[in-house]
Amino acid sequence: MNNKGYTWRIIIIIFSMLYPFLCLLLAGYNKSLSSYWGSSVEPIFIIANILVAYFFFTTKNWKMPSIFLILVTAFNNILYPNIHNVFAICFFLVSFRALFNNKRYLLIKLLYLIGAFTMIINLLIGEIICILAIGLYHTFKLNKLNKLMNMKNLIIISDPGDEQPGQHIYSSDEMELFICTICKNNVYGITNNFNSVKLNVKYCDGCLFKIK
Repeated sequence: MNNKGYTWRIIIIIFSMLYPFLCLLLAGYNKSLSSYWGSSVEPIFIIANILVAYFFFTTKNWKMPSIFLILVTAFNNILYPNIHNVFAICFFLVSFRALFNNKRYLLIKLLYLIGAFTMIINLLIGEIICILAIGLYHTFKLNKLNKLMNMKNLIIISDPGDEQPGQHIYSSDEMELFICTICKNNVYGITNNFNSVKLNVKYCDGCLFKIK
């Protein structure tokens, strides 16, 4: 994942975590985020949902939340209240599944559960808590993967004497032909394997950010 890819993903995550508070600040309190449809902050609601849906669609295990988020946006709660509520419930359920499909980040999962139960008492606050949990999950995951990519910020050379300050140099002898575990393509280069348990798992650079 290059710096540009990391940057736009982080921007979307931060925006998604802040937009509920922007709605509160600019349009006052409503019973739910969907209730801001038709208000002065409707464009913020739509833009945030579209950006997050795109982000989810490019993230492994988050395509279903992406689809339901688009449906929640397309069928607003004013013209289609019943179907909108169904899609909203489905979104939080499939997000729950995607979140708990990862074995890490226990505290974030607990935060999501708190948000889910809070919805019973106060829908808006519960939604905000769940959104913050999802945002934190993707922030930690993205930062971890970016750190792994930076560890592999290398130049393939034949002469180790060409090493520059801050670079980690590998010789061409360390390159190999392997099959990427995710995309199944034949790749010639340095393998990405940061999982000490699954020793036979190898990732190409393009698929590294999809590691769970």
